[in-house]
Amino acid sequence: MPQPASSASSSSPSNPLTVVAEPNQPPQDGNPLRGFDLLIKGFKDMTLKELEANSCGGKEGRVAILQQRMGVLSRLEVDLHTFADRQAKARQIAEEHRDLVFEAQKLKEDLEASKEQCKESQRASKHWENQHRVAVNRARTAEEELKKRATQTDEARQQAEQERKKAQKLQAKVDELQKLQLQQQKVAQGSGELSKKPTKDTANPDLQGLSRKNDKLAAQLKKKQEEYQVKSLALQAATKELGELRTEVARLTTENGTVKSEIDMLRHIQKEVKAESDSELAQAKVEIATRMRQLEFLGRRYQALKADLEKTDSTLLSEKETSERLRQKIRELTAYEPLGDAEIADRIRIRNLIDQAQERLAIAAGLEPAPGESLALTWRLALGPGTNDAVRVERAKELLSGNNLSPGDIEFISNEEALHHACQSYSRFRAPGNDLHNMLDRAGYLTSLDRYLKHVHSESARAPLEAMVDYVCPTAPDPSE
Repeated sequence: MPQPASSASSSSPSNPLTVVAEPNQPPQDGNPLRGFDLLIKGFKDMTLKELEANSCGGKEGRVAILQQRMGVLSRLEVDLHTFADRQAKARQIAEEHRDLVFEAQKLKEDLEASKEQCKESQRASKHWENQHRVAVNRARTAEEELKKRATQTDEARQQAEQERKKAQKLQAKVDELQKLQLQQQKVAQGSGELSKKPTKDTANPDLQGLSRKNDKLAAQLKKKQEEYQVKSLALQAATKELGELRTEVARLTTENGTVKSEIDMLRHIQKEVKAESDSELAQAKVEIATRMRQLEFLGRRYQALKADLEKTDSTLLSEKETSERLRQKIRELTAYEPLGDAEIADRIRIRNLIDQAQERLAIAAGLEPAPGESLALTWRLALGPGTNDAVRVERAKELLSGNNLSPGDIEFISNEEALHHACQSYSRFRAPGNDLHNMLDRAGYLTSLDRYLKHVHSESARAPLEAMVDYVCPTAPDPSE
């Protein structure tokens, strides 16, 4: 029959589902029901052999009981596989649920980021609108100032024109006065000639009045010329300032046009960004709604599977209790009383002890079994076809050297006699008919060892056999040490 993996440790032999990884053993399967599954297979194989043996002997009642036991084991095996499938499906649903929750959270974060981008675009748009209003206000103020200055300039020009006309009139009067002065000079020359003659009244009243009037007009003309020069300078300054204002207005008009073009471009960009953001936002909302519906569906499915899993756990607990009762029946069936021959059982268990030791040595040496080949057979074949046990022991030491050995491996290899028994080409402890070829607990091995040594009266073999028991089923370390 095939060799199942070890399903119990020396510290807890009563739990049928406990799988303890010993040092230098390959990693166990992740399925927690593997040990129990192997136990069922081993028990079925043993039951089939016992069924064949009892069928030949004509024990119909025992055959019926064994057939009934086979049916129970078959149903239990199907239930265990169904439960394992449900567990795998529940784990897959839980992983999908976690992935969807993570994806929904990511979509929410993307939505928040899109909202922040929209707010930033709105703030930028408001900023540029404020800048546009400021530029428009500046242009309007400059235009009003220009109009005001232009009005003032026109008034100054009109006033200057009036002053010019007044000046022209004054100039005409001055010219007239100059003519009068020339006439006065001529009159004065004539009067000079007359003054040579002695007369009583030499003054001419008309000439004196004209002279005073001429002086007065000259003073007024001078004053008007000065006023004209002042107003002419003011007119030149106003004209210059008007030119500067026109230049400033042209500059502000150009700047206003540039700002308007930038604002138009920003508005266009804002519209595009808003349209794109609205589209992405709507798409994200639709996707979030879809994901939320999927999440709700998976949540309901998860709750249903969780309830189903709880129900299955309850069923599994019941099956564990049933398996414990079956395990107890297995222990009862593998005891000495049902077998009817304790000596045969002891010999089988001693052979099993050697096989277990050889399997551990094969694992420690890093040997890989061929398909369908046990580790114990792989170990024996690796030692070679020779029958010289001393050569086989040396070959075993070569295989084990350079490997990462555990303290238990090192202690066993240092026991030359125990290693010799594990390397023999033919062992008197290995007899045919190993129907109970499963790893036992420490107490079972020691019981069979005591009974076997008592029967064969060979206490000299106790030390190597006990060393094998310590190697296969080491005692639990003392916590106080």
